[in-house]
Amino acid sequence: YRYGWSAFDVGLSLAAFGVITSVVQGLLVGGIIRHLGEWRAAAISLALEAVVLVAYGLANRGWMIYALLGFSSLAGIAMPAINAMMSHQVDDDAQGELQGAISGLMGITAILSPAMATQLFGLFAGKDAVMELPGAPFFAAAIVALLALLAFLAAPRRRA
Repeated sequence: YRYGWSAFDVGLSLAAFGVITSVVQGLLVGGIIRHLGEWRAAAISLALEAVVLVAYGLANRGWMIYALLGFSSLAGIAMPAINAMMSHQVDDDAQGELQGAISGLMGITAILSPAMATQLFGLFAGKDAVMELPGAPFFAAAIVALLALLAFLAAPRRRA
């Protein structure tokens, strides 16, 4: 819509995101978490996520999306870091319950998020838009990321 991309261009951007994310998740996450520590890695990653989402919402040229991909992939460090922190807080016999609860919440968000994003995009893009703001889904996601960061920072820090 905003960039005039073809289906091939969209596919190429998604493939690039997949490759970059695979490299970050496969090669960098462990080292970054070891270097920064779980808490700091999670906090930085959540803050980066909010900033990157705002940048995606403001991006008005296709090349800008590619420029943000690396940062966006680094924002994915939050979940492994937070997962590790949570797993330190429960007994060994409760690890399955914890991971099941996390997976359940991730499943719910995987269902709800695209539906909400498409509705926001439909409301704020096109000739019948309430106002022309095609980045609205990204801005809404940035607010959620910021709220997650604030909740994370407010949570008590317990050490294993």
